[in-house]
Amino acid sequence: MRQQPLCPGKQEWPELVGAKPQTTKEIIEMENPLVTAVFIEQGSFRIMDFHCSRVFVWITPKAQAGPEGIVVVKVPKVG
Repeated sequence: MRQQPLCPGKQEWPELVGAKPQTTKEIIEMENPLVTAVFIEQGSFRIMDFHCSRVFVWITPKAQAGPEGIVVVKVPKVG
């Protein structure tokens, strides 16, 4: 198992799965001001390098959004 670098502040936000993207971004950046939330549509490719200053927020693809609209579909994590 690969060990992740130690990063300061909160690392994961499981409580935000199902939340709206903009609300998620605001909460993440308030709870850990050292990071920037980056939205990625589920099924897209992402950069594989690790950065303590970035949180990937996986969201519903626009074409697949249901009645609830676009929401967070995976636990946002530093990376």
